[in-house]
Amino acid sequence: MSTNLPLSRFNVFSSTDLNSVRDYVSSLFCQHQLGITDHSAKINTRLHHLNMNSLSLVYLDYGAPVSIAPGCLESFYLLQLVLAGKAKVSNREQTHVASAGEATLINPNEPIKIAASADCRFLSIKIDKQLIDQQLAIFLPHQSNGSLNFKSVLDFSSRGGQAIRYYIHFLLNELNLITDNTSTSPTYRCFEQTLASMLIEFHQHNYSSRLEINKPTQVTPYVKRAEAFMRKNLDKEILLEDLAIAANTTARTLRNAFHRCYGTSPMYYLKMQRLDRAHKLLSIAATDASITNIALDCGIKHLGRFSEEYKKRFGETPSQSLRKKV
Repeated sequence: MSTNLPLSRFNVFSSTDLNSVRDYVSSLFCQHQLGITDHSAKINTRLHHLNMNSLSLVYLDYGAPVSIAPGCLESFYLLQLVLAGKAKVSNREQTHVASAGEATLINPNEPIKIAASADCRFLSIKIDKQLIDQQLAIFLPHQSNGSLNFKSVLDFSSRGGQAIRYYIHFLLNELNLITDNTSTSPTYRCFEQTLASMLIEFHQHNYSSRLEINKPTQVTPYVKRAEAFMRKNLDKEILLEDLAIAANTTARTLRNAFHRCYGTSPMYYLKMQRLDRAHKLLSIAATDASITNIALDCGIKHLGRFSEEYKKRFGETPSQSLRKKV
């Protein structure tokens, strides 16, 4: 199968034996019942997975229509993106059929059942409950006294949903590049905290109304100082530690401040600033200007991904911006 599938450079498992598939998937998530809903079909499963510290990412294609019954997840949340086909997710209160491009978020205390079509492909993100609890405590110090329960359908068409989807895409790209694959990697921990914070900030849950009340009304001094440093040094290599020093605070405090102000991490914000600068320069440059040089002048080093990320943000390629004068 194609190496372009999500997480294809990580652990790969394949099997045509139902019991082997159930046992392997159980080892990654939890014990569950797995059955084929069309007895004329044969399972032909392919799975890729990466275990981080508090996140596990799993690409899964069962190759047959299946029913999955794990009951309550208990110790983790499950963010499940449907890449192809359909998945019917049922809990006590409702049933939702997610099609390609849609996502559901399953809470630890909800008994669930999932029915997937033969052509269904998932990207599942297992998020430890402890991580969500820790990030919620940052948003609401001393105000959270019970489990956080997300709305089961994640709306990718909303502004916050779009940000979450784009961050997951960014995360998958970054994971294909980094070489430190140990579960305790500081980079992994940053990725995990960012995703958990974005879900709490942008997706609906039982603490959403409290978050609105506690949301800051202005950008904090830490963030203002970090932004000023970014603007002056976009063409240079900037690390999170550099931003923290410029802001006169710790990296953790700066991350939390950016999440509260903008719902994203300082490094992701920096990436968007660089893309915005490139867009501005390309829009006023001569038609024979070098796109590569402009990108480098904006501190963009990964030129292979530049065009793709640029088009996602502005709806056109760098070369189209170069030709279009405003």
